[in-house]
Amino acid sequence: MDENKLEVTENSAADENADNEEQTKDGQHEPDSGSAKNGRSVSLTACIWSCIFTAVVSVLVCGIYLTNRYADSQRLAVNNALVAAEKKYQDVEERFGILFEIDEVVREHYVGEINDENLLYGAIQGYTFASGDRYMQYMSAEESKQFIDGNYGSKKGIGVRVSINSVEDTIYVYQVLKDSPAEKAGVLVGDYITAVDGTSIEELGAENATAAISGESGTAVKITVLRGSEELVLEIIRGDYEIKSVEYEMLDGKVAYFKITGLASNTPEEFKAAVEASKTDGAEKYIFDVRNNSGGYLNSVCSVLDMLLPEGPIIRWVDKDGKEGGIKSDAEFILDAPMAVIVNGSTASAGELFAAALRDYKKAVLVGETTFGKGSMQSFYNLSDGGVIKLTSSYYYPPFSDGYNGDGIVPDIEKAFEEGVDRFKVPMEEDVQLQAAIEALEVGE
Repeated sequence: MDENKLEVTENSAADENADNEEQTKDGQHEPDSGSAKNGRSVSLTACIWSCIFTAVVSVLVCGIYLTNRYADSQRLAVNNALVAAEKKYQDVEERFGILFEIDEVVREHYVGEINDENLLYGAIQGYTFASGDRYMQYMSAEESKQFIDGNYGSKKGIGVRVSINSVEDTIYVYQVLKDSPAEKAGVLVGDYITAVDGTSIEELGAENATAAISGESGTAVKITVLRGSEELVLEIIRGDYEIKSVEYEMLDGKVAYFKITGLASNTPEEFKAAVEASKTDGAEKYIFDVRNNSGGYLNSVCSVLDMLLPEGPIIRWVDKDGKEGGIKSDAEFILDAPMAVIVNGSTASAGELFAAALRDYKKAVLVGETTFGKGSMQSFYNLSDGGVIKLTSSYYYPPFSDGYNGDGIVPDIEKAFEEGVDRFKVPMEEDVQLQAAIEALEVGE
């Protein structure tokens, strides 16, 4: 419409101009040029305002359209969320309807008092126990914090490593950490803890007893220990202490002995420092003792192995959906020397991977006893109450060999202590597994 108007306006002005020119010739009049200019100016202004009006209307219409589309998408999203929530509720009701029914009956007829918190966490414990996943565990916010702190090298408590027999309700001390409150109070390797603050382990239960021993720094706990036939009561002031996961010393024959008690987040740093120290001390052979090493963090064991292995796979895993993954080592390593790894029935998880990977690459000989056999990986998921649920999320395998979950790893040289010998108490020269590892390195020269 605007273009047509512009054309018509120009044509009219031209005709008028021609008429004026004719009048000049006939009637000696001057042409009225201003009239043409004013007509064009008015027409152009109207056109511009018309375009502006059209643009504004278009923007408003477009805005209204987009607003409605957004509102529709929002309503659709809310509706989908409600449908999903209803479906989820129906699924939960179908799975646990009988539990809800029991709750209603109990609340209506039970004569005693009901503690909702106890019921909730009791149900959680029952769920994790009955799941079939022996490693599934719910941890409250405080429990998860203590778990993380313990694996990061810093911890509060008395500073002992214990072996728990939940069937017989016994707690055996197999390591007293250096400079820990327990060491200062006189706790020794080989002690059996029989009571905590006057309550017997049998009454408390071994798991609850270990929790009772832990506590805030500066607080006191009394433990009763059985040392041979003697019973002692030791008062310990709990405190902060560092958990060193790597201990190193030089043995005769230029052999470096590494005791790796766990694979915490600080282990790679400690391991690298120990390797550098051993090189300075002239070490030419290496023994890695991972007996009673129950594992630790995936990243930690892979970081340590990356220092020892050539380029290639370190670990392979398969998750619930069959999706495969893995971690590889690079071409750089800091140690290339004869190695032996000592294992036993309490070497598990990442401790087993450490041994298996070195053997897969023919970097080390394994000495000792068949390992525990834990080839599953656990993941942690945060919960709305601040706690976490730990559960088995995948199965993993060494670089090249078969998985060992449920079977364990059979060492190249099998060597066990005689029955009745407490290996935690024997000196190094009487440690038959350590001596077999030293001999294996000598033979391999």
